Order: sequence, then structure tokens, then C-alpha cells
Amino acid sequence: MRHEFFHTGARIRAFDNDAAALKAGMFFRAALHDGDEVAQAWCAKNGVRVEKAQGETTGTIGGYLVPTEVEAGIIKIRALVGTFRRNADIKRMGSDTRSFPRLDTGLTAAFVGENAAIAEQDRVWSSVTLNAKKAAALSRISSELGEDETIDVGQDFAEDAAFAISKLEDDCGWNGDGTGAYGGIVGISTKLIDGNHDAGKIVAATNNDTFAELTAADLGTVIAACPEYALGNAKWYASSYAIGQTFVRLGATVVGLEMTPTGPKPILQYGSYLIEAVPSLPGSGDQSGKVMIAFGDLSMAATLGDRRGVTVKTTEERYLEYDQIGCRATARFDINVHDLGNNTVAGPLVALVGN
Repeated sequence: MRHEFFHTGARIRAFDNDAAALKAGMFFRAALHDGDEVAQAWCAKNGVRVEKAQGETTGTIGGYLVPTEVEAGIIKIRALVGTFRRNADIKRMGSDTRSFPRLDTGLTAAFVGENAAIAEQDRVWSSVTLNAKKAAALSRISSELGEDETIDVGQDFAEDAAFAISKLEDDCGWNGDGTGAYGGIVGISTKLIDGNHDAGKIVAATNNDTFAELTAADLGTVIAACPEYALGNAKWYASSYAIGQTFVRLGATVVGLEMTPTGPKPILQYGSYLIEAVPSLPGSGDQSGKVMIAFGDLSMAATLGDRRGVTVKTTEERYLEYDQIGCRATARFDINVHDLGNNTVAGPLVALVGN
């Protein structure tokens, strides 16, 4: 596992330099204002495509495809912000639906005598299916997009879109309950307490239902429940509140610094396993019967299907009275949490539940 170490207080941005941010800003100016001849001419001269996207469900024009240079900045922020995208298995989707095989039961080796027949075994396979859903975020920006503001416009919108979509991915992957609010996605916290994955639901000691009450024994029981095959890439997943109230209190150590969109933060570990801060997991209050902390290899437990990147669509009519422009970013993805074990065998990701 590789980590980048930083010793500067500078906030990371979507683009590494002003030239890249200028490309993004000019693209947004050209897309926002069909009549912005300066931006359109600049894009044409510098190879930045301002290309309309065909709407897949309506057959009408669906916005502007974000060019490669701009999407790279958005991807960069999403990779830093989204804990699910950073740790789950990522599958590229060439169509709205993609299925891939999953091995449920493998081979078992056994001793055989000389000249004896070897018993034939069947490996059992199942299928994991991803169905792309459209996610969207809408924001306003000022109509005064002068040249002096072009770089900031490119940076700000790319970062804003990345944060919004990454937050939705995380909320779906961790807390999705299968309703429309989560695109029909059922997340880890919901599945682990649904009565069908009890081997991975580790109940804390009696009356330990807040993070300040959890003990080292509780956390040790979680590690013990995680299968050995998942320990090589295992992490702790917890909210910042849980990290402070539980891991820091119980002796978490700092092993370096990592860059985040808001600046460098310490890389913490507990029991030799890295701790990943997950804003979508719970914070203060009574957590009885709820997933408090997860542990294991998320890439083995869940898959994030990436159908396409970001598309931008704009409107000058909706916020006309404010002299503002509505700017919508959309992306298409799906999440399938497919391996959390069952009631007798734990999967590669387990969790501590408040008692």
C-alpha cells in the first residue's frame, strides 16, 4: 500500500497549475455562454472540445461533455474525497448494465492414495450485476465571468462537482437503504444489520453504545472476526468523531501525513491497521443496534460501477432574477455490496454494532 507524504499546509486543488485551471475555466465559459466568442475561440485554438452530449433516455441534447483535461481534475478530487471510490473494487461499465462472475465456492485439496481416483469437484459461481444510475448536482454561479475570474471558475466548479458526487457515492455505499433517495442501492451499514449477515455483525460489550464507551476488547473482537484472507488489505472505517473518541483515546498512532482536499492530515493506525475517516458513518449519540465502526477489505466486499464521468448542463433562465447561471453536473454509477458473508461465515468486511 502506497501513501504520499506531504509536509505543506497548502490546500490541494483540482488542477496542479493555472494552465490546467485556465482550460477548465474556458471550457465552462464556452459551455455557459453560447455567445462567448472569446472562450469558444480559445477552446478551439487550444484543443479543448466543447462537445454536446446526447441524452441516452430522451434522444435530445443532454448537456456538454466535460473534456479529458477537466475530468482529470474532477477524478483527482473524487479519489481523495470519496472513501468508497478509493477503497471499493472499481469496474468500468461499457453499457447501462454490466454483470461479472463471482466465485462462491472454490476447490478443496485432499490427500489421495497411489492409483486412487481423485474426486471431482464443481466450483460454484454466481453473478454480480451493476445497473448505472444517474446522479446530479445543481449549483449557481455568477454571470460575471470575466477573464480575471476564469481560473477560479474552473477550479471551483470542478471541486464542487467532485465533492457533491463523491458524497453521494459514499452515502449510498455505506448507508443506502434501497430507496429512491439512494438510487436503489443497499449499503454496508444496512446489510450488516438486516439479519442475513450476522457473522459479520460484531456486537460490542454490554452497554457500550457510544464511542466513548468502546474498549480495546471490542476492537480486538472485530479484528478476530475478520477472515484472514481479508487482513492483508484491511482498514478501519470510522467517522472523525469515532476516530477521536475511540481510536485516539485507545492509543492510535500517527504514521505519516497524507494530502486531502482541505490540506494535510495525519495518517493514523490502530493495531497496525490504517484508519480511514468516513463522514458517512455515525458520530455522537446512542448507537444501539447501529454499525459504529467497520473493518476489513472493502475492495473484496463491494464494487463501484463507473458508467461515465461528468456531464455539464447549464441554464440562464432559472435564476434570471439573480443574474446567475444554473450549472448542473451529472455522473452515472452503481454500487453493489455483494460479499458480507452470512449468518455463519463472516465476509471480508465486518463491523462493530452498538449494544
